[in-house]
Amino acid sequence: VTDGDSSVTDGDSSITSGDSSITGDDSSITDGDSSITGGDSSVTDGDSSITDGDSSMNGGDSSVTDGDSRITGGDSSITDGDSSITGGDSSVTGDDSSITDDDSSITGGHSSITGGDNSITGGDSSITGGDSSVTDGDCRVTGGDCSVTGGDSSITGGDCRVTGGDSRVTDGDCRVTGADSSITDGDSSVTDGDSIVTDGDSSVTDGDSSITGGDCRVTGGDSSTAAR
Repeated sequence: VTDGDSSVTDGDSSITSGDSSITGDDSSITDGDSSITGGDSSVTDGDSSITDGDSSMNGGDSSVTDGDSRITGGDSSITDGDSSITGGDSSVTGDDSSITDDDSSITGGHSSITGGDNSITGGDSSITGGDSSVTDGDCRVTGGDCSVTGGDSSITGGDCRVTGGDSRVTDGDCRVTGADSSITDGDSSVTDGDSIVTDGDSSVTDGDSSITGGDCRVTGGDSSTAAR
């Protein structure tokens, strides 16, 4: 059809073992279905848009190469499948990204949240063979456990606080180097172990210091008890 219209009403239009191309014009389907079975659908240097409808792919692949894939004011869902980003960025701006009863993994890359919140409710957050850092912000554990197994937990140039709970070291060492360790209106107890202060001061003000069933040693310094 040249310089005219081609329409099919209440019938079928089929192309078998050939090509169908539209150049410099529009192709529209209204209140109907467009299906491609066992073939390819490509858009080159143009736009493909779906308005107020659904785009579904069953048992195939969807790829974006050297371009952008955007969802504005809608939902993106993956059910029983994989979503992978290789050598690129994934960003969520002004909306929520949720993973329910599944896994989210980052391998050999970075995960960053800027000016927002990262929360895990009723699940686990694990980092294997990598680093987790909080810079100029807060890291909180509320009503749960924070554990470090077979590794190090360090705070550099900041504060470590335990409020209304317990801080325990079991079968390990707790060291404070070149800084201060203070307990205010609470108890510090050492049971069946050693408490050592080397080249520093240990002070108890208006409180009690007790050692039960152990030793108290002062090496190369002074031990004084003021009358109360």
